Amino acid sequence: MNNNLIQSQMRLIMCFLRPYEETDVKRIAEEDLQALECVIESLFVFTLIWSIGCTGDYDGRVKFDSYLKDKIKEISPSVNFPSEGTIYEYEFNIQTKSFIKWSDRNTGF
Repeated sequence: MNNNLIQSQMRLIMCFLRPYEETDVKRIAEEDLQALECVIESLFVFTLIWSIGCTGDYDGRVKFDSYLKDKIKEISPSVNFPSEGTIYEYEFNIQTKSFIKWSDRNTGF
């Protein structure tokens, strides 16, 4: 796999993990780490979609959508990805611990 794609995915996942980085003045509570543990696979799936999965053309995205949904069911049943629509229609909301449609987020427009 291309190193740039891997680095892109790592940068995306680090955006989600940055709040859990301890410093000399900031400690992370055990319950916060446990909450992160519950969503880490979903965060990985989201970053996979928007780093590697977004690089294809329309036909490639259709194939990747089907492939990834099948793999999620097979490998990680704890990731509750919606079956309707494509993987590209969803974002992961860390507060609700669920995938939500991008369009549901912006209903006020």
